[in-house]
Amino acid sequence: MVLLLAAIAAVPGIARAQLNVRLAGVGGWQYNSNVYAVQSGYPVPGTNSYHYSDTYYSYGGQLALDETISQQNFFINAGLTRFVYDYFSNLTHNEYAIDGGWNWKFGNDWDGRIEVVHDRTMVAFTEIVQLEIAFATEQRYSALVGYQLMPEWRLEVSGYNRKVDEPLFDEPNLQLVESSGTLAVKYGGPSALTSGMAGSYSHGNYTGVSTNPEAIPFFDYDQKTISLTAVYKPSTTTGLGISGVSTFDGAIGYSDRSSPSNGSNIGGLTGHLDYINQITGKTSARIAVERVINNFLTNAASEIDTSVLLSATWQATYRIGVSPAYTWLHRFLPDQGFEPGTNRTDNLQYAALSVTYQPRPWLSIRPYFDFQTRSSNYPGGNFNATVYGINFTLAWQHPPPTP
Repeated sequence: MVLLLAAIAAVPGIARAQLNVRLAGVGGWQYNSNVYAVQSGYPVPGTNSYHYSDTYYSYGGQLALDETISQQNFFINAGLTRFVYDYFSNLTHNEYAIDGGWNWKFGNDWDGRIEVVHDRTMVAFTEIVQLEIAFATEQRYSALVGYQLMPEWRLEVSGYNRKVDEPLFDEPNLQLVESSGTLAVKYGGPSALTSGMAGSYSHGNYTGVSTNPEAIPFFDYDQKTISLTAVYKPSTTTGLGISGVSTFDGAIGYSDRSSPSNGSNIGGLTGHLDYINQITGKTSARIAVERVINNFLTNAASEIDTSVLLSATWQATYRIGVSPAYTWLHRFLPDQGFEPGTNRTDNLQYAALSVTYQPRPWLSIRPYFDFQTRSSNYPGGNFNATVYGINFTLAWQHPPPTP
């Protein structure tokens, strides 16, 4: 981050005119009828209380710097937010994120990206049945190098390394270290369609976990994935934003994750589909489907997630936008059931509605409503919750945004 700031500061005045700066103050208020995502009839974890609801207010700040020098683009985004709970005061906490990087390009053939991310967030109670509050701190380094072999063919090599710390009461040193590399070959002729093939390999290792083999399915893993990819994105010159124009981003393949430590293996069909249709100049609809193998850090294990997202956006006026959305998520957690040797399955559903109102270029107001539910074969894993609130953003931007 220091090097990026120094590079921006050293730019001659004529180039510094391309520096974009955005400063923002954020605030909000939220009511949640079931903060801990507790099943009805169960007490709040660690207490004898059946009081589930609470409100919080939040406040914080954001900074975004973006500098373009010739073909090079540097960026830094940082934010800090404090959440203050009314009833469950032990949940009061800070969350932050810092993201910096360099989008580079040399000549007409070579380009890429270098990025560093560091963030800290509270683990959502909606995703896990846990007995305590947990925070995850992640440090992530990623890079991509692209080479245009010829006008139609492109080669990409990318990878990342990340470390996630999630200290728990009985496992204060719980940590995941993961590295991954991907090689992709893409073909994109004169049309807006780009297709290709990608292969990736990942290795992860959990440390600071319990030595009970029944509690921890495995400590490390190797994952291999091969997939076919396709992207369809018309440029603005071909009518993006006009009724009927669609964008598409998809991949389908096979993933296999194995653990050398105990012979565990999970795998199957994986991939994603993200389709957006600009129905009219004011209305768009989106469907996103994904099946992926993820990490479940709290159990130092893995899960297979299958999700479907349906959403729409109606820009009623240039100041008011309305966005309904529905999400269904199926989580399969092998060997993580209540009884040893059994599997756990969760089904989560979210129905949401948000309205974005921007009375001034520097002021944004977003009220929202969200209904959440989870059904699970894990004892105490079912819950319902109603969430609603409002967020405010006060922003200053230079140069000013285009009306």
